[in-house]
Amino acid sequence: KRAFLRERRRLARERGEDKPQLSQRESMVCGGVAAALSTTCTYPLDLARTRLAVIAQRRQGFEVLGSLAAWVRHGGVVEIYTGIGPTLAGGVPYGAGA
Repeated sequence: KRAFLRERRRLARERGEDKPQLSQRESMVCGGVAAALSTTCTYPLDLARTRLAVIAQRRQGFEVLGSLAAWVRHGGVVEIYTGIGPTLAGGVPYGAGA
């Protein structure tokens, strides 16, 4: 929501408006962009949580940031964004409609 409000204020400044008023299309675009941005930022942490839940059943002593760093070393940044497509496909339309 914070990204949406920031983008709405930016568009209002570009138009020279004091109070941000967006068309329905602009509001949908801002909501979609905000949803995509928040998903992109939080997806690696959610993936780490899921992977660590599976690993914890077998071993003890794993931490989120250390695991993320190891996965990036092993497979690059692409490794921590594996499977983000379906998540974006479901979240962006929801954000655009909210």
